[in-house]
Amino acid sequence: MDLSNKGQRIRDFFNNECRSLLAVYKNIENLVPAEKRAGAAHVAEEGRYIESIIRAFLNKHLPKELEALSGFIIRPATKVGDHDRERRKKKE
Repeated sequence: MDLSNKGQRIRDFFNNECRSLLAVYKNIENLVPAEKRAGAAHVAEEGRYIESIIRAFLNKHLPKELEALSGFIIRPATKVGDHDRERRKKKE
């Protein structure tokens, strides 16, 4: 079995999944368009919608022992400050 071909098929699969996610996301822009910017007019609902899309995607692809519920996604580098990527500090 040619592993490089298998790797390409997996990349193609997830590229298609990404395009599908973006198409689903565009629905909120169509339903509740913002007048002066990209995205939805109600950012909280837009965020909730995005979270539900990502949760469904993760649950579709995670092993059955794992489940995405809700919360925050934080890159480890952001959390620990590696590679000059610290958390934002509050403006005083």
